[in-house]
Amino acid sequence: MATGWLQEGSIWYYLKDTGAMATGWQLDGSTWYYLKGNGSMATGWLQEGNTWYYLKGSGAMATGWLQKGSIWYYLKGNGAMATGWQLDGSTWYYLKGNGSMATGWLQEGNTWYYLKGSGAMATGWLQKGSIWYYLKGNGAMATGWQLDGSTWYYLKGNGSMATGWQLIGNTWYYLKGNGAMVTGWQLIGSTWYYLRDNGAMATGWIQLGNTWYYLKSSGSMASDEWIGNYYVDKSGAWIPNKARGKLIAIDAGHQLKGNSEKEPIGPGASVTKAKVTGGAKGTATGLYEYELNLQVSLKLRDELKARGYEVYMIRETNNVNISNAERAKMAARAGADILVRIHANSDSSSSANGALTIAPSKNNPYIKGLVNDSRRLSQNILDSFCAATGAKNRGILTSDEMSGINWSTVPVTIVEMGFMSNASEDRRMADAGYQKKMAKGIADGIDKYFN
Repeated sequence: MATGWLQEGSIWYYLKDTGAMATGWQLDGSTWYYLKGNGSMATGWLQEGNTWYYLKGSGAMATGWLQKGSIWYYLKGNGAMATGWQLDGSTWYYLKGNGSMATGWLQEGNTWYYLKGSGAMATGWLQKGSIWYYLKGNGAMATGWQLDGSTWYYLKGNGSMATGWQLIGNTWYYLKGNGAMVTGWQLIGSTWYYLRDNGAMATGWIQLGNTWYYLKSSGSMASDEWIGNYYVDKSGAWIPNKARGKLIAIDAGHQLKGNSEKEPIGPGASVTKAKVTGGAKGTATGLYEYELNLQVSLKLRDELKARGYEVYMIRETNNVNISNAERAKMAARAGADILVRIHANSDSSSSANGALTIAPSKNNPYIKGLVNDSRRLSQNILDSFCAATGAKNRGILTSDEMSGINWSTVPVTIVEMGFMSNASEDRRMADAGYQKKMAKGIADGIDKYFN
């Protein structure tokens, strides 16, 4: 009577000790086999109920990792094909519903995981292309703030590591190129910022040690300027006992492109004018008035600062869009003591020459309380300008139609430096040396006004 394994052609059978042909699971030594209902030994995939098993070519039940083609499977100690999370040693793997080992990104519920090419669940930092992700100790992809060691990082909603400026809630933070959140002073581009200990960008006054600094609403550190009645030096530090000098607002008239939209010529006025025009053009030089006005205004700024004045520039570039009314309002908001508007003249006669200033009349309905000071300012600047440059003194022109005057809430004048329609005067005004004389003359007039 035969017992044990029996081969009939290419088919194997197992005969028990009683000689009976075995079916179902059969333990031979330490190895399990499966005999089908007809007694033939099973190989390959076998489904029993809802469980899959794999029998090798020898019939032995497989356990552990199994590779079929390019796909890996995991068979538990009892031979059952694993699905879901599987811990092998100290490493987690994920087997899909069909038993195949997952690699790459995997979403389970609302949580993302990453499985390496080996199938091992990733933890810690992971780089995919140029993007970094952080996987927690349980493999879950991190979002939001993440503390790694003593360093904070921020992971966006898609898990990617943030760098640069980030607005989180209502607070700005700065993350370095490596993702690390910065604190303390940071020079970003050419601008200094201060990030608090929690990474939040500081604004307003802050005290560091015995020193006060002021951070603007953009976070940029104020330097070499007045904050209200307080002065901060080039390092940003408040200088406690420095008294504020006079603040001069300089408006370089016109701009690159005019704005033909209308605005009232003064508060409550029914008469309207274009918000701002492009101005004249040099008949000999081809220089535009808005360019000339800015060139002289910048030199005037430097001259006034050298004399101890504070200066507020309405514009420092040509490509702006600021109406005449808004220019006057800007000077007021800056706390200026006076507003000096720099212009050049033009006339149908090419022989017209000389300088003049424009001031409100005594009956101006918009700036009644400022008329006398505005006319005195106009006279002081005109006389000093002509003395410094040798230009013809054409006197004060009275006008109540100038928006830039009528909207002012501080003493104001318009300086017409010369005629761009006069070839000789046009060339002279375009000369850098003469521009310095013009700036000095205006500054002399401002000195005279205050003294």
